[in-house]
Amino acid sequence: MSRILVVEDEPNLAQALGEYLSELGYVVEIVPDGEQAVRRATAAPPDLIVMDLMMPHLNGGEAARLLRQHAQTASIPIIAISALGDADELASVLPIDALLHKPFDLDELGDAVTTRVPPRFETPATAQPGDA
Repeated sequence: MSRILVVEDEPNLAQALGEYLSELGYVVEIVPDGEQAVRRATAAPPDLIVMDLMMPHLNGGEAARLLRQHAQTASIPIIAISALGDADELASVLPIDALLHKPFDLDELGDAVTTRVPPRFETPATAQPGDA
């Protein structure tokens, strides 16, 4: 299955994003800050990252820059989410693939995610003729 790393410091929003993306068919992991996102993504690269820009320890913009520097994470699509008024200006200088403004509709997130990484569903192994 396609894996998504959600990076959001607000627990209720992180949970809502995780549940929604899981319902779409993704395996979701949630971390609360950019520092943990970089660590987790470099250890086990996800297929896509949804990341808040304003977080403690390491903000989303800096985390995106660090992720682009690692060979194993450089090409992972990053969808940033932000409530900042100047987020569009920031998005033009950050290494992200898309920006969603908070508050956003979950379907808007779903569209942004599925156009970049369609969900892959695991199919059970099927018996072949002659298998015993």
